[in-house]
This record gives sequence, C-alpha cells and structure tokens, in this order.
Amino acid sequence: MSALHVTWPLVRSSARDYCSTVTLVDPSGGKLTCMLFSGSPDTLPKIFKVGDIVRFHRLKIQEFNKEVQGVTSPGFSTLTFDGILGASLTPRTTSKRYCFTDEDKKMVDMLRNWAVTSSVVSEPTIQLLSVQPMQYFDLTCQLVAKADVDGASVLLKV
Repeated sequence: MSALHVTWPLVRSSARDYCSTVTLVDPSGGKLTCMLFSGSPDTLPKIFKVGDIVRFHRLKIQEFNKEVQGVTSPGFSTLTFDGILGASLTPRTTSKRYCFTDEDKKMVDMLRNWAVTSSVVSEPTIQLLSVQPMQYFDLTCQLVAKADVDGASVLLKV
C-alpha cells in the first residue's frame, strides 16, 4: 500500500485498451511508476487526486527501459482511499470481493499521517498563465461543451 504521488488522466492506449500511469511513493522514499492497462476503465484504480492511497492486488513488477515498473496482470484489482486525515475507510474498489483487515486500516491511517507531513505528496499550485506545453497539472473548471473530434480525441470547452 502506498500513497499516490502522481496520476495522469485515464487515456485510450489503443483501439481497445485504457491506460493510467501512476507513480507511487511511501515513507521509504522510493518511487514506483505503474503502467496500468485494461479493456474497461472500471477495472482501473479510481484515483481522484494526488495523495489518494491505493492498494494494488496482483501488480506485476517488471523492468522496462532499465527501470522497474508495475503493470497489471491477470486478477489485478485495487482499493483506493481518500488521503485526507479522518476520511472514510470505505474503499473505492474494482473488485466485488476483497479483504480489508484492521492491519490494513492502520496502514491507511499511517499513510494519511505521513502524507500530511511529507512534502513529496503536496500538490504544487500553478497559474494558468504559467502553463507550458507538455506540462501536467490538475485543473478544476466548469465544462461548457464537449465534441468528439475523431475516434481518439475529444474537444472540451471550459
């Protein structure tokens, strides 16, 4: 179980798969990038923001471009929790059946406490004026219109 550091939006990786790239951090100071693929977005983690806490079941570890990364494997499932202190311990899950013990609850609480004191998990703020090409950031806004551009692109007016 690790506190989530970064997540990029869920995107279509091909005509049939969805992909989510997630970077995990925890108190050990290490990082693990995970490339999560699935034919259905419902089987990928329901991560809403930096600092959410995830538990991956059957995450496969492999080497790609001389770096260790996690990828989905058969039976992959997730539990995701809000990273805010005192938030509910009811997980957002991709599985109908899962085990969540008192020890797991203690781990979620420990990671929430760690995230509060860790500068690694804090979200940087950025002004729209400062946005650069190929830069990722969270944006909260009102959607005014949506249009399908082609089979792989959507245009959003905010």
